[in-house]
Amino acid sequence: DSELGSGNALSGTNDQTLRLGRALLVDGYASAGTPVAMPLTLEFFDGTSFIYNAPDAGTTFTDTLLTCSDPLGGATIACGDIIITPAAPTTVTNGNNFTLTPSNNNEGSLTYQLNLATSTFLRFDWDGDGAADDDPEATVTFGQYRDYHGDERFIFWREVER
Repeated sequence: DSELGSGNALSGTNDQTLRLGRALLVDGYASAGTPVAMPLTLEFFDGTSFIYNAPDAGTTFTDTLLTCSDPLGGATIACGDIIITPAAPTTVTNGNNFTLTPSNNNEGSLTYQLNLATSTFLRFDWDGDGAADDDPEATVTFGQYRDYHGDERFIFWREVER
């Protein structure tokens, strides 16, 4: 027997709870030639917002699930210039990072997407089309600085097009 619990969870008789969850990759930036941390977090919906899923300390991902692209073009850094660690299966804990280390001092932004084909329950509606079928992605920027709108206090500014 099971009953519908609060916070969009389904509770069973053996203390298991099913929740609406998602995987989240976080953007990162650093100067050219410097390693960048790209945090990976698992979250669940608590009825109001998505929060960090502290009980999940055993889900594993590997660097082979990350795909790289240069959607803006023009970057002097290439996907092949990046070494991703850890390469072995990684247990996701609070903000566990993939570390991206460039093999040169080139600059540019690259986009990384986590392929969740075998964990589709962690996909989310990132593009806002009403279907929770999108893998998480993050943009990692190496060594680019631009003066945004005349304000030199900005180091990084991400513009999202929808």
